[in-house]
Amino acid sequence: MKKVLYASAAGALVLSLGCRVLAEESPADAFSLLARYDFDQSRTALSTIEREVRAMPPGQYAVVEGKLLSVLKSTNATFAAKQFVCRMLGHIGSAQCVPVLEPLLADTNLADIARGALERLPHPQAGAALCRQLGAAEGGLQVGIINSLGARREQGAVKDLARFAAATNPATARAAIGALGVIGGSKAAQSLASLNVPAPLAAAWCDACLSCAEGLLNGKRAEAAAVLYRSLCEKSRPALVRAAAFRGLVRADGAGAAPLAIEALQSDDARLRNAAGTAVRDIAGRDAVKKVAALLPKLPPDTLVVVLGALASRADAEGSADEINRLVAHENAAVRAAAVDALGNLGNADSVRVLVGVLGGADENAKAAAKALVRLNGKDVPEAILKQAEQGDPVTRARLIGVLMDRREKRAAALCMTAAADPDASVRQAAFKALAAVAGVQDLPRLVGQLVRTGDADDRARLEQTVFVVASRSADASTRSAPVIQALATTNAPVVVSMLGILKRLGGDEALRAIRPLVASAKPDVKKAAIEALADWPDTKPMADLRQAAEKEADEINKVLALRGYVRMIGLSADLSAGKRAGLCGQAMALASRPDERKLILGELSGVADPDALKMAEARLNDNDLKAEAMAAYATIATTLVKSHPDIARAALQKVIDTAGDENLKKSARAALDAMGKTQAL
Repeated sequence: MKKVLYASAAGALVLSLGCRVLAEESPADAFSLLARYDFDQSRTALSTIEREVRAMPPGQYAVVEGKLLSVLKSTNATFAAKQFVCRMLGHIGSAQCVPVLEPLLADTNLADIARGALERLPHPQAGAALCRQLGAAEGGLQVGIINSLGARREQGAVKDLARFAAATNPATARAAIGALGVIGGSKAAQSLASLNVPAPLAAAWCDACLSCAEGLLNGKRAEAAAVLYRSLCEKSRPALVRAAAFRGLVRADGAGAAPLAIEALQSDDARLRNAAGTAVRDIAGRDAVKKVAALLPKLPPDTLVVVLGALASRADAEGSADEINRLVAHENAAVRAAAVDALGNLGNADSVRVLVGVLGGADENAKAAAKALVRLNGKDVPEAILKQAEQGDPVTRARLIGVLMDRREKRAAALCMTAAADPDASVRQAAFKALAAVAGVQDLPRLVGQLVRTGDADDRARLEQTVFVVASRSADASTRSAPVIQALATTNAPVVVSMLGILKRLGGDEALRAIRPLVASAKPDVKKAAIEALADWPDTKPMADLRQAAEKEADEINKVLALRGYVRMIGLSADLSAGKRAGLCGQAMALASRPDERKLILGELSGVADPDALKMAEARLNDNDLKAEAMAAYATIATTLVKSHPDIARAALQKVIDTAGDENLKKSARAALDAMGKTQAL
């Protein structure tokens, strides 16, 4: 697309170059300005060319490329201009620019910028040009070309680079070695492997081999990569190099790396040992794992920690449990912690006793031991944990019960039932909590019996939750509530209160029938708990009972509880018509003697779209205790009546606008009225 840019001095100037560009300070061609550009001058022409090139499709690059090459060939163009041209050609140049750039590789001043362009060009001709000039160049220019060939990953240069890698000039040899490592591939690997480098270049050679091997490995050529990695694992190599090579060799040849890794684990160099320890994670074969496990007693602490972590991540390291069991008593704290954690994945039945020995402590290892016991698998492990939980000090027993809970060990129900009557409170509480996870509906009678017998308030609270959770597992209302209903016959008031708390959460017709007589109990606590149970009932069936209690109860607290429950059930009565719900709210308002309950009723009333509900809210607008709540309910109800009773709604909304003290209510009322007006206009 042609663009028109405006010159600051002479108006509009169009330059035809396939794209159109402009130099603001002159009517001359932007490329003519470019040829004379120097570093201390305005970059306007350069910026114009860059901007236009960015905007054009690649298919139009050829026209601009020709103009750029004209500048590059010009003997009058400045160095700054040619530098810019080379940079642009590196982005948009075709194979046509290669013959122009290649001769510049021998120009001391322009070689670097020309090489930079050729390095970026994707065309094979650019790589061939660099290869042709490699032998002719000298010193720094030669090193630059070598670096560019490496950056291009020019496979065709490998043979020449191998020759320069053996050069007597250290700079040239170092660059060639590095380029071979970057280029990679089998030929580069063979060239690197055949080199006999002097000591000063050994580090560069190792880096190149590592880079080449990584490329081979990523290219799915593991066998070739392993050859390089193995040569880097030789004892003559620096420890850091051997460490890196171990990791690569394990990825390339897991089984073949095992002997070298096992040897390295016994090295005096900590970095090498730890690298080999990390490699244990991926070494193939159970035999290798067994050999590593046999070395555990001989390894220093820092390496032990690494190896234990590596073993723990393997699925085939179970045979190392016996050695790891012994390390739980190691003198080094980090080793102890690593051993405890590793046993969670690798332990056996014998590990249970070892971990239990740690479980009773006060340090972080105790928590780690609990987590390990939860994860621990294997034959006879559950039985071993159950046996340990039957004995020992209270702290350990309580924690073991927690372990059984986290393992969801159903066989622990009987043990926990016994522990629920333990003299130690921590053991009892752990048992109550565990029973909620492991007990079944068949255990309900025993659980309820335990609740009936307990005299401790904390125990009773925990057991209430346990009974509810276990009972909830039954889909049959009769089955889940029967043991609890039977316990209501006790004369122990606190127990009855607990049972009522459970039944109100379980619900069901049989439970409701059992509770109703207790509303008339002579025991104040029982009566109050019965009314609370009805007030919190999961459906509306106790509604009549609550209304009767709200009418007849002499105790003010019980009366309020019943009324609040009744109002709550009005909110649950979504299946009733708006008129009936309004009537229920009216009955509740007649029973309410305190502002708090009346506010509660107004809140329920606001959701009732019925003119009677509006009148009820309006009747409370002058009540100082209820004015704000009444106006909020009045405004809300008026809005719900817009479609069904527009005249009533309009008058009510206007009243809100005229009398409400809340600006938000007025704003909402105005919006509702405006909407009504627009609807009528349509």
